[in-house]
Amino acid sequence: MKVYASVAALLIVLAFSPDSVLAQYHTDRGAVVGGLSGALIGAGIGDHNDQAGAGALIGGAVGLITGAAIGNSMDQEEAARARALQQQQAWQLSRAASVSDVVTMSRNGVADSVIINHIAQNGVQRRLEVADVISMHQQGVSQAVIAAMQQAPVGGPVPPPVYQPPVIVQERYYAPPPVYYWHGYPHYRPPHHHPSPGVHWSIGIGR
Repeated sequence: MKVYASVAALLIVLAFSPDSVLAQYHTDRGAVVGGLSGALIGAGIGDHNDQAGAGALIGGAVGLITGAAIGNSMDQEEAARARALQQQQAWQLSRAASVSDVVTMSRNGVADSVIINHIAQNGVQRRLEVADVISMHQQGVSQAVIAAMQQAPVGGPVPPPVYQPPVIVQERYYAPPPVYYWHGYPHYRPPHHHPSPGVHWSIGIGR
């Protein structure tokens, strides 16, 4: 059991070490949880053969590897989602309207409605400051366009809400199966023939 206690202490230290916190979260947590669970199970199995320490070591090693593998897959999924989100945000930011874009469109005679529509569809790269508002006004940008930039989201339009499909609950009723009773094979009585009544003649000779 001393060996088992050492393994458990080592795994607990690994779970709360700074490197573990900053590294892959689910991998480390899965290794710790799997190692402790495997050690407990292995110690319980090995205790029947007076080999609790060896069972704890084997179970802890198997649980650590399994838990780390499961946690690593979760970390990879989260990293992939984070990369996809960063790429989406970068793409939206590249399409967002800047102050210079709006000034250029306004100077080239683009209608305010078109500029406002472009801002609404793509958002703005950053929030306007007071100096931006004054500069745009001095360069001929209309107040409607400036107001549209102030109201537009940063980095792109606000995504529409995602509605989950309704859950359809279908009730089903199951009747119990029929119960059959067996009463054995039928018994038939053999036919019984009764003598039919008739006329009997007898001849007697007397002296």
